[in-house]
Amino acid sequence: MRDFVYGSIDGAVTTFAVVSGVIGAELSSGIIIIMGLANLFADGFSMAASNYLGTRAQADELREAA
Repeated sequence: MRDFVYGSIDGAVTTFAVVSGVIGAELSSGIIIIMGLANLFADGFSMAASNYLGTRAQADELREAA
């Protein structure tokens, strides 16, 4: 649950930042939506990959310690 909450908050903040920047550049609505969705996808993938690798590294370390 902790990772889900952390990822959700992180994703919301970074997506808001990207969308705000694109709005500030006065680009079209279509570009704003595309940039927001691209950021959501990239951020979600990044968080999932980081969590997977961190969990795997922790399991490897515990296995070596035993």
